[in-house]
Order: sequence, then structure tokens, then C-alpha cells
Amino acid sequence: MVTAGVKKAGSAEAEHITASFLVGCDGHRSIVRNLSGIKLTEEKEYPACFLMADFADNSGLGREAHLFFSCHGSVESFPLPKGQRRWILQTDHPINPPDTELLIRDVQRRTGYDLKGSKCFSESTFRTRRFVCQSYYSHRVALCGDAAHVMSPVGGQGMNTGFADTEFLAEALFRHFSNSEDFQSLFEDYDHFRRIAFKVAATRAERGMWMGTRRGTLASALRFLLVKALLSPIFKKSLPDYFAMLTIPYRSLKANDNGHH
Repeated sequence: MVTAGVKKAGSAEAEHITASFLVGCDGHRSIVRNLSGIKLTEEKEYPACFLMADFADNSGLGREAHLFFSCHGSVESFPLPKGQRRWILQTDHPINPPDTELLIRDVQRRTGYDLKGSKCFSESTFRTRRFVCQSYYSHRVALCGDAAHVMSPVGGQGMNTGFADTEFLAEALFRHFSNSEDFQSLFEDYDHFRRIAFKVAATRAERGMWMGTRRGTLASALRFLLVKALLSPIFKKSLPDYFAMLTIPYRSLKANDNGHH
């Protein structure tokens, strides 16, 4: 059994909860991971810096996500619920505090879209990192999502990889409780297969970020030629699934029964 002390917001007293297992889904600064003594490995900080803000969506892009590449840097844009759209601008250096005026100016310069007059709901700045924990579990404690791993945000796969972690782990716990399967063996499979999935997703995201963040006239020209080649009929059918990372392996424990190690 696992006993966890939790505090409600604004409360000084901790409530103690006892459960068969504890799953840490508490982000890249995971308290659960730290208290469990699980260390990080493959730590890397990328040089790319980004400024991000969510605006009321007056772009006319609807439900489409767009990537813009220029010799000055990249811009990512994708829709959010409630009529909002997120804009992510590559910057020369960390911008602290976030500068919305700079984002509006450079988004227009690089994409042609004018965000002036659109309500801004939130803004932040971030650096890009990569790490994975040395183990996805310790005894009866398991980790999911950013608590277990962080990767380049290109392709938006950090969250999707975390969702796949929970799908795999939920099935493992279901097998333990319904069929009395040994949880230690199930957790070993969770660690083994999801670690492989992370490596595939993180490497693809890293390649995409490398290509998208190259700056300068020559780099932009070479990127244009590369993208044009990738959009040719030879790669046209396979590229969307690859780029959207719909082909990341080991999402489900059920799919791995033949490879149970």
C-alpha cells in the first residue's frame, strides 16, 4: 500500500490517503517523482527559445494548425477551445517577462497575420528541454506524462505521449485488479515499452525542431527544398502520419502481448 499526504489549496493541514498504487501525473517538476527517489537521465536543454500567447481567434484559420518558417525564426499556430488560438514565436533569447507587443509585431512580420486588437488571454515564455526518468516506477508508485519525460514541443507530442502512458498503465492496473496479474511484471513492461515510445517521439520532435528553428537565408532556402521534397508524391501518403506522430509504437499493453518480455 501507498500513503500520500495531500493538502487542499489554502489549507495548512495535510490529509492522508492510503491506496494500492500512486500515479504521479504532476508535471515536469513532479513532487511524486522527487519523493519517490526516481532520478532523471538524458537531460538536455536545447538552444531554442519561445514566446507563447493565446488570443481570441480572428485569423480565419478555423480548426487548422499552421507552421510558418522564415529566415527570422519559426511560428506555430493552432486552435484552442472557446474561440481561442495559440501562437508560439521563436525568439533570439528568453523573453522575461513575456512581451506581447514583440510577439504581435514578429507574428505579423513572419506570417502576415495581424493580432492587434485581439484579446490576449495568457502569455508565457519557455526554453525547450529533453529528459526521461531512470525508471517509470518505484515499487507501487508509477509516473506518467511530463513527470516521466519531457521532449521538444514540436508536434505537440508531450501531452499525447502522456495520454498514451496513461492508456498503457490503466490497462496494466486493470489486469492486476481483475486477473490478479503480478503488478511488478506489468510495471516492468510499462517501463520497457513506454521508454521505447518516448525515444521514438522525442527523436522525431527533436528532428522537427532542428529543421524548423534553423535561421538565416541559406538555412531557409535549404529547408524550403527539403520540405518540397518531403511533400512530393513519394512521401505524401506517409508524411502526415509520421509528422503527426500517429505511428508511435507501444500505446497499448494489449498490442504488446506477443512481445511480452
